[in-house]
Amino acid sequence: MGQPLCGARTRVGGTCTYRAMYGQRRCRRHGGSTPVVKAAAARRLAQAKAAKTIMGMELEPVTDPIAALQTRAGETLALKAVLLQRVADLSELRYEGRAGEAVRGELQAYEHAAERAGRLLNDLARLGLDSRRVQLEEAQVAILVAVVGRALAASGLSEEQTITVRSAIATELRLVEGGKVA
Repeated sequence: MGQPLCGARTRVGGTCTYRAMYGQRRCRRHGGSTPVVKAAAARRLAQAKAAKTIMGMELEPVTDPIAALQTRAGETLALKAVLLQRVADLSELRYEGRAGEAVRGELQAYEHAAERAGRLLNDLARLGLDSRRVQLEEAQVAILVAVVGRALAASGLSEEQTITVRSAIATELRLVEGGKVA
């Protein structure tokens, strides 16, 4: 089918019949070859390619959104650190281009990553995920204690044997928590 028509208004009031440039909405005569429009087209094409790739993937559902958010925050901070190093390696932060003086792309990418990281970390802090995680872990421990207590009561063990089993369970839990048992 090819590229869609430009569709811009002409001087005589009609619509432009030239084809839009690849990935763009306008032809070269109506602004399709400007750097800003080219950058937007490249971004749209990259997003479309990524969306097409995702459509063919079998995605797993997010079962732990807190961990997923924390992983995303870590990735964003890592990207920010990499871009900061690239900015530090630059000899100049500005350059002279055809359209005049411009800021280096690396600096713009770093600023964007820093802003995104700040927003993400602010959102994480506002959600109070650490306190919610602690509450969840406390509830899980309470359930575990209740289940072990009921199982010991139903097992018919003597009082001395029950105390020994409880002590062994507590020791094993401490070892697992300390990372000494896989």
